Amino acid sequence: MRAIRNIFLISVLLAGVSVLLLTCSEDEENDAGSMTINGTSFVLSYGQVDEAGLSEDSSYMNYWIRFQSSEGDYPSHFLVFKLYSNSTIEIGEGTYSYAEIMSRAGYFSWVKAGFDLHYNEANEPDEGTVLLDSQVDDGSMIITKQGNGLNFEFDITFTRNNTLYTVTGNFTGALHEGDVYYTQLKK
Repeated sequence: MRAIRNIFLISVLLAGVSVLLLTCSEDEENDAGSMTINGTSFVLSYGQVDEAGLSEDSSYMNYWIRFQSSEGDYPSHFLVFKLYSNSTIEIGEGTYSYAEIMSRAGYFSWVKAGFDLHYNEANEPDEGTVLLDSQVDDGSMIITKQGNGLNFEFDITFTRNNTLYTVTGNFTGALHEGDVYYTQLKK
């Protein structure tokens, strides 16, 4: 009787450990990155890219890229920007610098970051904070190959209403193709 009870307890324990391991694996797959703003971290689980074509002189490729907390049009947290790749055929590895509305290989601009967003019945953000490109002081982004994908590490500072916001983080994961608009996520 005692042996059966011990076997039952071991089975329950193993089942619990299995569920815990599966849950952790699913979380790791869903958490492709994070964004930290003034010490508070936010999960980024979905990335999207929109190829915006070659530059006028055909010397680099343009991309709109967005990382966000969830798939869909109403994420709680996001970072969106335009990247001027140092390659004409792909998102090139390297260190990119922020430049306000700069159209040159090796730069990024049109940055917008949002966090703690909540939406009203009309799907407009009515709570949270959105930081705009016009508020960016400085920024850098390092892009490296990670297996078959890319890893983005970013460090961007904004000043809004005399408050400094430091936005740092990374994103490693699939970038889904789709429409990425700077104005789509606004407040």
